Amino acid sequence: MQSVVLSISLVFFTLSALAQNTSYKNYSYSEFYKLIRQEQDSIFSLENAIITFNQETDEEFKGFFNPNDSLYQSRPFPQKVIDKEIQLKNVIFKSRSIENQKYRGDEGVFFNFHFLKPLRLVDVYAFKCYKSKFEKNFYYWNSKVCDIDKSATEGFPNDIHFVSNEFKDAIFGLQCKSNRIYFQNNTFNLDDKKAYSFSMFLSVSDNFFTSLNGNIFNGPGVQRIEISKSEWFFLRNNSFNTLSNLSITEMQGVNRLYIKDNTFKEPVVLTIDKFYPINYVVEWKQFDKMLVADMGLGLYNSKEASENKQKPLSYRANIERYTDSVRIADEDAYAGETAFRGFFYNHYKSKFDTENANAVYVNLKDMETKRMAWLYKTNPSFDKFFTWKINQFLKVFSAYGTKPSRAIIFSLYVILIFALIYLFFPNSWDSHGKHRIIHRYLFFMKYMNRNQGIHEVYLEDKQHDLVAYEEFKQFIENHSKTVPRFFVATAVPLYRWALSGTKLTASFLSRFDVLKGTWQEVQPSQRWWKVILLIGAFSIAIVYDILIKILNALMLSINTFTTLGFGEIPIKGLPRYLAIIQGFIGWFMLTIFSVSLISQLLN
Repeated sequence: MQSVVLSISLVFFTLSALAQNTSYKNYSYSEFYKLIRQEQDSIFSLENAIITFNQETDEEFKGFFNPNDSLYQSRPFPQKVIDKEIQLKNVIFKSRSIENQKYRGDEGVFFNFHFLKPLRLVDVYAFKCYKSKFEKNFYYWNSKVCDIDKSATEGFPNDIHFVSNEFKDAIFGLQCKSNRIYFQNNTFNLDDKKAYSFSMFLSVSDNFFTSLNGNIFNGPGVQRIEISKSEWFFLRNNSFNTLSNLSITEMQGVNRLYIKDNTFKEPVVLTIDKFYPINYVVEWKQFDKMLVADMGLGLYNSKEASENKQKPLSYRANIERYTDSVRIADEDAYAGETAFRGFFYNHYKSKFDTENANAVYVNLKDMETKRMAWLYKTNPSFDKFFTWKINQFLKVFSAYGTKPSRAIIFSLYVILIFALIYLFFPNSWDSHGKHRIIHRYLFFMKYMNRNQGIHEVYLEDKQHDLVAYEEFKQFIENHSKTVPRFFVATAVPLYRWALSGTKLTASFLSRFDVLKGTWQEVQPSQRWWKVILLIGAFSIAIVYDILIKILNALMLSINTFTTLGFGEIPIKGLPRYLAIIQGFIGWFMLTIFSVSLISQLLN
């Protein structure tokens, strides 16, 4: 028995030693490219090789990380067209990242290549590709790179860079340590309608940094990104113009997750198993209407599969059906969707991020509104109808209580609409209505037909008030000796103050007397400019009366809306009943505004 164990151990030791001492063929990048060109077969295969950048011969294999770099734009080297299928296994690319005042990029990259046929890269170390085009499938899978003899890669990190490339369908499976993984400014035209036209699987417990920035995903295909156990993951400024599946799992609390400024034009199935307040920056607005929670979708798909209710649908058809109706109608799917959004809501609340928390809350209430509408249509009841309609009203009025400012705006709309109604109906507050306008006509026509100054006509109109004031003065003088001096001393200033407004107006009008007689006495040569002045003065008076009438209507509407009231509604007819309705609306809307404001203050 011991001899058998010893033999087996010897065999494993020998295999391990062989694995650690793999014999590699060595080439420069230009030599590697020459091998591809000289291959007579339609498939070029290479295994167990090291490709090292040579400063003297490999100038064409430099890449610049910033595509706006002037050196990037002025590269004199033509595009390299590869018309063979490429298959690489256990190939090590030795390249170096260069960053100085001239440029930032890499020495040792596939720059400006055009691959007409598929590429299949298995356990390839530090592959970098810039400004290239892939007409067929691209397959890149690393699972045993960590087993490579470390002496063969000494001083060359396993950095994987794809910058400004154009892909069709692509699969990236990275399950071994990579220092830095960059996907920047690439375009993926996913023409294949199969389940996943683009897939990225990253599951490395000690992967340092992964960044997807500025990439564009187009077409009817579906893209999938699954990240787990990564230390740093950045997903920013990408445009997802196709169905997406994004899964973030097993991230550690000390690690960094940054998902921001992406655009999703179609639904994105999202999985995030944990939310860490400090190190997670996940912007809500990029998902919002497009979010599909895998918690809900997974529950529904599992139930459908177990019950075998329907024929299998394509991935796209299943997602479209799910987002259109299933997640609202199916109780389990609805519970999963709301629970996942609840994780987002609690995450933002724990970070005191009120803006994003409110946005998630609005999304949750939108789902609840759709759910209540569906429940009412399937099993009508007043309670369901009331909840449904109240939710619809609250969405418009205050974004479900998250925006008190919107409540103020709608309150102003209500006040202005009712003020417009009150404007065309008389009320007891209004002394500047049609009778006041008629009085203006009478005053100006009287002035133009009398040989008096305009101030004299004005004082004549005020004669009734003046007589009353004079009678008051005469009464005070007649009884000055029969009453205490206090009453006389205070009554005289009151008399003068009561007349001051009338006297000031008369004094002002006397300085701007236009006619100096009747209109008939005005010389024909002077009439053109005097009529302009008269019409101007009349228009100013009319505008003043109209403004006062508008102000009265507005004040009446505000008084009614705020339900202040004075015990008597100062209007008659139909507006009297409208005022009661406005008072009820005002009470209801102000109550909601108060609750919304208090809620936001407490938050």
